[in-house]
Amino acid sequence: MRQMGGMRGKIPWTCWTMFCASLAISGFPFTSGFLSKDAILLAANHHAPWMYWVGTITAGMTAFYVFRAFFMTFFGDYRGHEHHPHESPPVMLVPLVILAGLSLTGGYLFKVPEFLGTIFPTLEMPEDFGLMAIASGAGLLGILLAYVMYVARPGIPDAIASNLRGLYTLVYNKYFVDEIYDAAVVKPVVGGSRLLLWKGMDAGIIDGMVNGVGARAKSIGGALRMLQSGNARSYATWVAFGGVLVIVALGVAEGVTR
Repeated sequence: MRQMGGMRGKIPWTCWTMFCASLAISGFPFTSGFLSKDAILLAANHHAPWMYWVGTITAGMTAFYVFRAFFMTFFGDYRGHEHHPHESPPVMLVPLVILAGLSLTGGYLFKVPEFLGTIFPTLEMPEDFGLMAIASGAGLLGILLAYVMYVARPGIPDAIASNLRGLYTLVYNKYFVDEIYDAAVVKPVVGGSRLLLWKGMDAGIIDGMVNGVGARAKSIGGALRMLQSGNARSYATWVAFGGVLVIVALGVAEGVTR
């Protein structure tokens, strides 16, 4: 997103499909996301009121970061490199348009609770328009806050990051979880594997055994090679010597049997 900006004039169809999807996931009134969010939050309130409030705050945060992505991508000035963004081909764009339409009207076209009712029985609860208004207000507030921070007053995020540099750095780096995991798990495992499995087991033992067998075979082959001189007189000498050895061996064996 930081390498985009101002894309709504370059890829308008993608912009509008993203806008529809953002409205739905933010629970904007009368979209499919609004219907599902309403059902979930009412069920949460029926089970435990505090769960409703956690869900409502989360819904507001969801609306904020979804529209933050939308505004940073499609509004403002283009911040990318010297490329030429263009619209997707129809094979990608047509499914996006269909999904965008369903994200707005799918909740009215397809009665999912009724379809799944035989498998997952639902608990019927009366509508509470007060709770619905609060949840919708949280989503609208998140959208408005994202608009103010990334369209109307785009300098606000930088000012917040400058004033809360420590907290911003911590959150921006995801609480350094990746770095901690890399230092505590990845590097010890890789270092231990390199020292024990590679240098110790593979190079030291396995390669040592294989190379040792090869060296012994080479030594034996070198000694036997000396017998293969290609000289017929030498071969005749060895045959005569072998014949003498066989005769001696037979004589010794006959003497032992007697």
